[in-house]
Amino acid sequence: MFLYTVIIGVFATLSTGKINGIAKKNIWKIGLLFLWVLATIRSVSVGNDTREYMQIFYTIASQPFSPGGYRFETGYILLNYIIGTVAGHFFVLLFVINTIVYLTYAKFIQRYSSNGMLSLVIFVALGFWGSTVNVLRLQLAVAMILCMQMAYEDGKKTSAMLFGILGVLFHRISLLCWITICVPAKRNKKIPPVRLDFIAISQN
Repeated sequence: MFLYTVIIGVFATLSTGKINGIAKKNIWKIGLLFLWVLATIRSVSVGNDTREYMQIFYTIASQPFSPGGYRFETGYILLNYIIGTVAGHFFVLLFVINTIVYLTYAKFIQRYSSNGMLSLVIFVALGFWGSTVNVLRLQLAVAMILCMQMAYEDGKKTSAMLFGILGVLFHRISLLCWITICVPAKRNKKIPPVRLDFIAISQN
């Protein structure tokens, strides 16, 4: 909580406009990079399920690929197997997952937010950053769903469907977000697009 308070205080101060316009426009990216470092370069004791994720990673990497026998979705198991075969180190998995997740959040904020620093404060204050430390599968699914939403809004329906399928392969809760594509266009206009509060659906 102390770290949260410090980060929020610094970011809130920087978002007040007491710095030049160019720095204000881009400083949130530096803050997001800092949060990526905290989430990626960390001890396995940080995060509720990090030790379990690590044990599963080395178990999957040491055996022939088999999607059965684990409580995790096929996409996540396959990602573990590929990284385990190529790199063989759990922290490479953290690096890859967090890079995908944070690049997606960066694109999302860049696209939809009129105040990047305020979005970053909300990202920390509402627990989204903590989620990137604790629930890797869910965060991968959220990243895919956000990409699905952006692709769908751009009229790239094939790409949107592919991102949606990837989301389900990382976490089954992503099935709920297929409503964005499956609802008829006339009805869909009345439904607000998927936003970051999707994370509140599940923290498991």
